[in-house]
Amino acid sequence: FDILKGAFAVFIAYFIIFPKFFYAIIASLFVVIGHNFNLFFRFRGGRGLATALGGVLVFNPIVAIIWVGLWVLFYRIIKQDVLFANRLSAIVAPVAIISAPDYIFYFFNYNCF
Repeated sequence: FDILKGAFAVFIAYFIIFPKFFYAIIASLFVVIGHNFNLFFRFRGGRGLATALGGVLVFNPIVAIIWVGLWVLFYRIIKQDVLFANRLSAIVAPVAIISAPDYIFYFFNYNCF
């Protein structure tokens, strides 16, 4: 449900209200902040990775697949340590995406940047 929450907020912000990338990024940022610091749970919430993944899925599913693939890889290597896999995949995924060849993203007609 966290993935759907992030995807729904970004979808509404981009495709219905403001069709500009900047507003979708702002919506993604605020939905993750709202998830991490939930008012109903006394400003305690989750880590926000699933919510951010939902926002990324709206724009570029290939980036989301790379991110999830790296998370699963690190989760298996580090012996089921979720927190370390989250941190490591959040650091390595942007580096892997930036260093990936352009034809991977243009194959599905998605622009990463």
